[in-house]
Amino acid sequence: MHRHLPAPTVPDLGLETERSVDLCVWTNEEGSRFQPAMMGSGVACGILPLEQALAASDADGVRVADELVRHGYDREPAPDVGLADCYLELHIEQGPILENTGKTIGVVTGGQGIRWYEIALHGEETHAGPVPMALRKDPVPLLARMIDLVHAIGGRDPQARCTIGQVRTHPGSINVVPGRIEMTVDLRHPDEAELDAMHDALMRGCRDLASTHPSIGLDVQLRWHSPVVRFDPSLAKLVRSSAERMGIAAHEMVSGAGHDAFHLARRVPSVMIFVPCRDGVSHNPREYASPEHVAAGANVLLSVVLERAMSRG
Repeated sequence: MHRHLPAPTVPDLGLETERSVDLCVWTNEEGSRFQPAMMGSGVACGILPLEQALAASDADGVRVADELVRHGYDREPAPDVGLADCYLELHIEQGPILENTGKTIGVVTGGQGIRWYEIALHGEETHAGPVPMALRKDPVPLLARMIDLVHAIGGRDPQARCTIGQVRTHPGSINVVPGRIEMTVDLRHPDEAELDAMHDALMRGCRDLASTHPSIGLDVQLRWHSPVVRFDPSLAKLVRSSAERMGIAAHEMVSGAGHDAFHLARRVPSVMIFVPCRDGVSHNPREYASPEHVAAGANVLLSVVLERAMSRG
């Protein structure tokens, strides 16, 4: 493996750039506590209304607006994305492709489309002992069919992705038949038409399941849609040429995870740079990227930043 020493920073080099270089720290990229994801960048790009973002609440009813006040982040000026020349984002891949191909730099040409759903199954809460199976309005059997449906949609082709990230039963007692089950579904595909087809298959499948389980209510809500993204080809070319100039192996790829760059790409030329993460693991305590890979990514990022910031065009 090559060992890439840190490149000098712009002040160290005594350079005066034609354009300013700004660092962005966006609020709530992941969407784990508050939905939708990529919230700060969505507001900055005019894709998500500020009022909607501030009103979003977590599972305990705490609003984004209240948390911003609590942490003192409610007094920051709104960024003017329209003045930006371009947007660059460096990230671990969050998958195994770079590691499996033996490449260090991912030249990210775009991102998958993403749709998030919330699905609720309504039955009748009752005691587990006295009520015979045939007389129950138990939503759990329908949950099993829903899981099969979602995974069948995710298996329609090798590029499709499906995830059931949350399943909650209410009241959640060991000796009570649930009266309500809530679940989340995440569908992804790098082709928007295919993602539309996955959406249609989910809606159609839910209608069919509801008709065959008339005693159970079934509600589906699309909570968020991030369309397929294509990054700027000229910036991707700069990433590739910078890596080649440094002797770093690069690989073109599409991002499977959502990133703030997806929103920025709809307003200004944007691109992402990936570096490997061990075993492709992320969102997990075992997540790890080697110092050598991190340094390589930072040096490629610096090279592209200087190329754009020093240019008069």
